[in-house]
Amino acid sequence: MYYVTNLYENIIKKNASNNIKIRVLSGYSSANFVNLVLKDFPHIQIELYIGMAFQGIKKKDHVKYKEMSDKQNLNVFYQVDGIPNHMKVLEFSNQANELTTFVGSANFSQQGFLFHKELMTLQKRVPNELFENQYNQSMSCLNPNVEKYINFYQDNGDSLDYAEFLNRHTLLNETSDKMEPDNLGRSEKWREIRFSTNIVYYNTFYVEILPSMNNEVWKYSGINSWVNSGEPVLIQTPRLMFDQVFPENDVFYIYTDDGLEISATLSGHFNKYLKFNNVNIYEYVKKRIGIHNKRPIHYMDLLSYGCTNFYFERIEKNIFLMSFQSKYLK
Repeated sequence: MYYVTNLYENIIKKNASNNIKIRVLSGYSSANFVNLVLKDFPHIQIELYIGMAFQGIKKKDHVKYKEMSDKQNLNVFYQVDGIPNHMKVLEFSNQANELTTFVGSANFSQQGFLFHKELMTLQKRVPNELFENQYNQSMSCLNPNVEKYINFYQDNGDSLDYAEFLNRHTLLNETSDKMEPDNLGRSEKWREIRFSTNIVYYNTFYVEILPSMNNEVWKYSGINSWVNSGEPVLIQTPRLMFDQVFPENDVFYIYTDDGLEISATLSGHFNKYLKFNNVNIYEYVKKRIGIHNKRPIHYMDLLSYGCTNFYFERIEKNIFLMSFQSKYLK
Protein backbone atom coordinates (compact mmCIF):
# COMPACT_ATOMS: atom_id res chain seq x y z
CA MET A 1 0.00 0.00 0.00
CA TYR A 2 1.23 3.50 -0.77
CA TYR A 3 0.10 7.12 -0.32
CA VAL A 4 0.96 10.25 -2.30
CA THR A 5 -1.57 12.77 -0.93
CA ASN A 6 -3.30 13.57 2.38
CA LEU A 7 -0.41 12.02 4.26
CA TYR A 8 -1.36 13.54 7.59
CA GLU A 9 -4.83 12.01 7.46
CA ASN A 10 -3.83 8.72 5.84
CA ILE A 11 -0.72 8.02 7.92
CA ILE A 12 -0.53 10.12 11.09
CA LYS A 13 -4.21 10.28 12.03
CA LYS A 14 -5.00 6.68 11.08
CA ASN A 15 -2.11 5.22 13.06
CA ALA A 16 -1.32 7.55 15.96
CA SER A 17 -4.64 7.03 17.71
CA ASN A 18 -4.12 3.29 18.30
CA ASN A 19 -0.37 3.32 18.93
CA ILE A 20 1.75 4.67 21.77
CA LYS A 21 5.04 5.60 20.06
CA ILE A 22 6.44 6.90 16.77
CA ARG A 23 10.09 6.51 15.86
CA VAL A 24 11.08 8.82 13.02
CA LEU A 25 14.08 9.04 10.73
CA SER A 26 13.88 12.25 8.72
CA GLY A 27 16.29 14.37 6.74
CA TYR A 28 14.58 17.53 7.96
CA SER A 29 11.74 18.38 10.31
CA SER A 30 9.82 21.34 11.73
CA ALA A 31 8.94 22.02 15.34
CA ASN A 32 5.50 23.31 14.41
CA PHE A 33 4.63 20.03 12.73
CA VAL A 34 5.86 18.02 15.71
CA ASN A 35 3.76 20.26 17.94
CA LEU A 36 0.72 19.67 15.73
CA VAL A 37 1.09 15.90 16.08
CA LEU A 38 1.52 16.12 19.86
CA LYS A 39 -1.52 18.39 20.21
CA ASP A 40 -3.66 16.07 18.12
CA PHE A 41 -2.35 12.97 19.93
CA PRO A 42 -1.06 13.97 23.39
CA HIS A 43 -0.67 10.33 24.42
CA ILE A 44 1.88 9.55 21.70
CA GLN A 45 5.62 9.41 22.37
CA ILE A 46 7.81 10.69 19.53
CA GLU A 47 11.46 9.76 19.05
CA LEU A 48 12.74 11.95 16.22
CA TYR A 49 16.11 11.76 14.46
CA ILE A 50 17.04 14.63 12.12
CA GLY A 51 19.69 13.27 9.77
CA MET A 52 20.58 16.44 7.83
CA ALA A 53 21.11 18.58 10.93
CA PHE A 54 24.68 19.36 9.86
CA GLN A 55 23.17 21.85 7.37
CA GLY A 56 21.78 23.81 10.30
CA ILE A 57 18.61 23.95 12.39
CA LYS A 58 16.42 27.02 12.70
CA LYS A 59 17.07 28.55 16.11
CA LYS A 60 13.34 28.95 16.64
CA ASP A 61 12.82 25.23 15.95
CA HIS A 62 15.64 24.28 18.32
CA VAL A 63 14.10 26.34 21.14
CA LYS A 64 10.70 24.71 20.54
CA TYR A 65 12.18 21.21 20.42
CA LYS A 66 13.79 21.78 23.81
CA GLU A 67 10.62 23.25 25.32
CA MET A 68 8.48 20.38 24.07
CA SER A 69 11.05 17.77 25.16
CA ASP A 70 10.92 19.17 28.70
CA LYS A 71 7.11 19.11 28.88
CA GLN A 72 5.88 16.41 26.51
CA ASN A 73 6.60 12.89 25.27
CA LEU A 74 9.28 13.98 22.84
CA ASN A 75 12.94 13.15 22.25
CA VAL A 76 14.71 14.95 19.40
CA PHE A 77 18.16 13.97 18.19
CA TYR A 78 20.45 15.80 15.73
CA GLN A 79 22.95 13.79 13.72
CA VAL A 80 26.46 15.03 14.54
CA ASP A 81 28.64 12.24 13.13
CA GLY A 82 28.90 10.03 10.05
CA ILE A 83 27.38 10.31 6.58
CA PRO A 84 24.33 12.62 6.63
CA ASN A 85 21.11 10.59 6.71
CA HIS A 86 18.40 11.60 4.26
CA MET A 87 16.09 8.62 4.98
CA LYS A 88 12.41 9.05 5.79
CA VAL A 89 11.03 6.30 8.02
CA LEU A 90 8.01 6.34 10.37
CA GLU A 91 7.60 3.42 12.73
CA PHE A 92 4.43 3.22 14.87
CA SER A 93 4.35 0.78 17.78
CA ASN A 94 1.60 -0.27 20.18
CA GLN A 95 1.67 -1.70 23.70
CA ALA A 96 2.21 -5.20 22.30
CA ASN A 97 5.21 -3.83 20.36
CA GLU A 98 3.48 -4.53 17.06
CA LEU A 99 4.94 -2.31 14.37
CA THR A 100 3.45 -0.36 11.48
CA THR A 101 6.15 1.17 9.29
CA PHE A 102 6.14 3.66 6.42
CA VAL A 103 9.10 4.47 4.18
CA GLY A 104 9.26 7.09 1.45
CA SER A 105 10.07 10.68 0.56
CA ALA A 106 8.19 12.82 3.11
CA ASN A 107 10.15 14.67 5.77
CA PHE A 108 8.53 14.90 9.20
CA SER A 109 7.39 18.46 8.53
CA GLN A 110 4.48 20.55 7.32
CA GLN A 111 5.92 20.57 3.82
CA GLY A 112 6.32 16.81 3.81
CA PHE A 113 2.92 15.83 5.23
CA LEU A 114 0.68 18.79 4.38
CA PHE A 115 1.96 20.79 1.41
CA HIS A 116 3.99 18.63 -0.96
CA LYS A 117 3.13 15.62 -3.04
CA GLU A 118 5.21 12.81 -1.55
CA LEU A 119 5.36 9.02 -1.71
CA MET A 120 5.09 6.92 1.45
CA THR A 121 4.76 3.14 1.32
CA LEU A 122 3.67 0.68 3.98
CA GLN A 123 6.43 -1.79 4.87
CA LYS A 124 6.47 -4.86 7.10
CA ARG A 125 9.35 -3.38 9.08
CA VAL A 126 12.84 -1.92 8.72
CA PRO A 127 15.96 -3.24 10.50
CA ASN A 128 16.18 -1.93 14.05
CA GLU A 129 19.87 -1.29 13.32
CA LEU A 130 18.85 1.77 11.32
CA PHE A 131 17.58 3.43 14.49
CA GLU A 132 20.39 2.09 16.67
CA ASN A 133 23.04 3.40 14.29
CA GLN A 134 21.28 6.75 14.06
CA TYR A 135 21.14 7.00 17.85
CA ASN A 136 24.88 6.35 18.07
CA GLN A 137 25.60 9.11 15.54
CA SER A 138 23.26 11.66 17.10
CA MET A 139 23.03 14.01 20.05
CA SER A 140 19.94 15.04 22.01
CA CYS A 141 18.66 18.57 21.44
CA LEU A 142 18.83 18.94 25.24
CA ASN A 143 22.55 18.20 25.37
CA PRO A 144 24.34 21.45 26.39
CA ASN A 145 27.20 20.60 24.02
CA VAL A 146 25.02 20.32 20.92
CA GLU A 147 25.77 23.89 19.83
CA LYS A 148 29.39 22.85 19.25
CA TYR A 149 28.21 20.58 16.43
CA ILE A 150 25.09 22.20 14.97
CA ASN A 151 24.61 25.67 13.51
CA PHE A 152 21.41 27.23 14.86
CA TYR A 153 20.40 30.07 12.55
CA GLN A 154 17.80 32.80 12.52
CA ASP A 155 15.12 32.66 9.83
CA ASN A 156 12.53 35.39 9.36
CA GLY A 157 10.47 33.00 7.25
CA ASP A 158 9.52 30.71 10.10
CA SER A 159 5.95 29.47 10.07
CA LEU A 160 3.81 30.12 13.13
CA ASP A 161 2.45 27.71 15.67
CA TYR A 162 -1.22 27.76 16.59
CA ALA A 163 -0.96 30.27 19.45
CA GLU A 164 1.15 32.66 17.40
CA PHE A 165 -1.25 32.24 14.51
CA LEU A 166 -4.26 33.26 16.61
CA ASN A 167 -2.41 36.24 18.04
CA ARG A 168 -1.18 37.49 14.68
CA HIS A 169 -4.50 36.77 12.99
CA THR A 170 -6.29 38.98 15.56
CA LEU A 171 -3.70 41.76 15.42
CA LEU A 172 -3.63 41.86 11.63
CA ASN A 173 -7.38 42.11 11.38
CA GLU A 174 -7.42 44.91 13.95
CA THR A 175 -4.62 46.68 12.08
CA SER A 176 -6.39 46.22 8.75
CA ASP A 177 -9.55 47.77 10.17
CA LYS A 178 -7.62 50.86 11.30
CA MET A 179 -5.77 51.40 8.00
CA GLU A 180 -7.09 53.99 5.58
CA PRO A 181 -8.38 52.21 2.44
CA ASP A 182 -6.64 54.74 0.18
CA ASN A 183 -3.34 54.05 1.91
CA LEU A 184 -3.10 50.30 1.33
CA GLY A 185 -6.06 49.50 -0.89
CA ARG A 186 -7.36 46.89 1.52
CA SER A 187 -11.04 46.15 1.45
CA GLU A 188 -13.72 43.85 2.73
CA LYS A 189 -12.14 41.21 0.51
CA TRP A 190 -8.99 41.26 2.65
CA ARG A 191 -10.93 40.87 5.88
CA GLU A 192 -13.03 38.14 4.33
CA ILE A 193 -9.89 36.26 3.29
CA ARG A 194 -8.33 36.61 6.72
CA PHE A 195 -11.38 35.32 8.50
CA SER A 196 -11.25 32.20 6.32
CA THR A 197 -7.64 31.42 7.26
CA ASN A 198 -6.84 27.71 7.49
CA ILE A 199 -4.35 26.95 10.29
CA VAL A 200 -3.23 23.81 8.46
CA TYR A 201 -1.77 25.94 5.66
CA TYR A 202 -1.09 29.23 7.45
CA ASN A 203 2.46 30.47 7.03
CA THR A 204 4.34 33.76 6.80
CA PHE A 205 7.47 34.33 4.76
CA TYR A 206 9.08 36.87 2.48
CA VAL A 207 10.54 36.75 -1.02
CA GLU A 208 13.42 38.99 -2.03
CA ILE A 209 12.65 41.10 -5.11
CA LEU A 210 16.30 41.79 -5.98
CA PRO A 211 18.52 39.65 -3.75
CA SER A 212 21.76 41.65 -3.91
CA MET A 213 22.76 45.23 -4.55
CA ASN A 214 26.16 44.02 -5.82
CA ASN A 215 25.03 41.34 -8.30
CA GLU A 216 25.10 42.75 -11.84
CA VAL A 217 23.11 39.76 -13.16
CA TRP A 218 19.92 41.15 -11.62
CA LYS A 219 20.03 44.16 -13.97
CA TYR A 220 18.71 41.90 -16.75
CA SER A 221 17.09 38.94 -14.96
CA GLY A 222 14.24 38.37 -12.55
CA ILE A 223 11.87 41.34 -12.64
CA ASN A 224 14.28 42.95 -15.12
CA SER A 225 14.14 40.03 -17.59
CA TRP A 226 12.38 42.29 -20.10
CA VAL A 227 15.81 43.84 -20.83
CA ASN A 228 16.66 40.64 -22.75
CA SER A 229 13.10 40.20 -24.09
CA GLY A 230 12.22 37.79 -21.27
CA GLU A 231 9.16 37.65 -19.02
CA PRO A 232 9.59 39.44 -15.68
CA VAL A 233 9.46 36.94 -12.80
CA LEU A 234 10.69 36.50 -9.26
CA ILE A 235 13.63 34.11 -8.93
CA GLN A 236 14.16 31.95 -5.86
CA THR A 237 17.37 32.21 -3.84
CA PRO A 238 19.09 29.63 -1.61
CA ARG A 239 17.41 31.28 1.39
CA LEU A 240 13.96 30.08 0.31
CA MET A 241 12.98 27.42 -2.22
CA PHE A 242 9.68 28.39 -3.84
CA ASP A 243 8.26 24.86 -3.82
CA GLN A 244 8.56 24.87 -0.03
CA VAL A 245 6.00 27.66 0.31
CA PHE A 246 3.96 27.75 -2.93
CA PRO A 247 1.92 24.93 -4.53
CA GLU A 248 3.62 22.98 -7.30
CA ASN A 249 1.92 22.23 -10.64
CA ASP A 250 -1.09 24.33 -9.75
CA VAL A 251 -2.42 27.86 -10.10
CA PHE A 252 -2.62 29.91 -6.90
CA TYR A 253 -3.97 33.36 -6.15
CA ILE A 254 -2.25 36.33 -4.54
CA TYR A 255 -4.22 39.25 -3.11
CA THR A 256 -2.03 42.35 -2.86
CA ASP A 257 -2.16 45.15 -0.31
CA ASP A 258 -3.23 47.58 -3.04
CA GLY A 259 -6.25 45.61 -4.14
CA LEU A 260 -5.10 43.33 -6.99
CA GLU A 261 -5.96 39.67 -7.44
CA ILE A 262 -3.04 37.95 -9.17
CA SER A 263 -2.99 34.49 -10.69
CA ALA A 264 0.43 32.87 -10.26
CA THR A 265 2.32 29.63 -10.91
CA LEU A 266 5.76 28.17 -10.36
CA SER A 267 7.81 27.45 -13.47
CA GLY A 268 11.32 26.66 -14.66
CA HIS A 269 13.84 24.07 -13.58
CA PHE A 270 13.30 23.11 -9.92
CA ASN A 271 10.36 25.56 -9.82
CA LYS A 272 12.78 28.45 -9.48
CA TYR A 273 10.52 31.09 -11.07
CA LEU A 274 7.45 32.70 -9.53
CA LYS A 275 5.39 33.69 -12.55
CA PHE A 276 2.57 36.24 -12.39
CA ASN A 277 0.05 35.26 -15.05
CA ASN A 278 -2.10 38.37 -15.29
CA VAL A 279 0.28 41.08 -14.04
CA ASN A 280 3.64 42.32 -15.32
CA ILE A 281 5.59 42.23 -12.08
CA TYR A 282 8.21 44.68 -13.35
CA GLU A 283 5.54 47.27 -14.18
CA TYR A 284 3.85 46.58 -10.86
CA VAL A 285 7.00 47.22 -8.82
CA LYS A 286 7.97 50.21 -10.98
CA LYS A 287 4.61 51.84 -10.35
CA ARG A 288 4.64 51.09 -6.61
CA ILE A 289 8.08 52.62 -6.04
CA GLY A 290 7.44 55.66 -8.25
CA ILE A 291 9.75 55.12 -11.23
CA HIS A 292 8.34 56.88 -14.31
CA ASN A 293 10.81 55.93 -17.03
CA LYS A 294 11.43 52.41 -18.29
CA ARG A 295 14.80 51.22 -17.00
CA PRO A 296 16.07 48.30 -14.91
CA ILE A 297 15.02 48.49 -11.29
CA HIS A 298 18.00 48.51 -8.93
CA TYR A 299 18.32 47.38 -5.35
CA MET A 300 18.89 51.00 -4.30
CA ASP A 301 15.50 51.90 -5.78
CA LEU A 302 13.88 49.43 -3.41
CA LEU A 303 15.91 50.72 -0.48
CA SER A 304 14.80 54.25 -1.26
CA TYR A 305 11.20 53.08 -1.33
CA GLY A 306 11.74 51.44 2.05
CA CYS A 307 11.02 47.79 1.24
CA THR A 308 13.12 45.21 -0.63
CA ASN A 309 10.83 42.18 -0.17
CA PHE A 310 7.33 40.93 -0.83
CA TYR A 311 5.79 39.74 2.45
CA PHE A 312 3.39 36.81 2.14
CA GLU A 313 0.74 35.15 4.28
CA ARG A 314 -0.48 31.75 3.19
CA ILE A 315 -4.19 31.69 3.98
CA GLU A 316 -5.30 28.51 2.27
CA LYS A 317 -3.70 25.90 0.02
CA ASN A 318 -3.95 28.17 -3.05
CA ILE A 319 -4.59 31.59 -1.50
CA PHE A 320 -2.00 34.14 -0.36
CA LEU A 321 -1.91 37.74 0.81
CA MET A 322 1.04 39.86 -0.30
CA SER A 323 2.29 43.14 1.10
CA PHE A 324 4.91 45.45 -0.37
CA GLN A 325 5.28 47.37 2.88
CA SER A 326 7.68 45.91 5.43
CA LYS A 327 5.87 47.37 8.45
CA TYR A 328 2.77 45.37 7.58
CA LEU A 329 3.86 41.74 7.96
CA LYS A 330 7.07 42.00 9.95
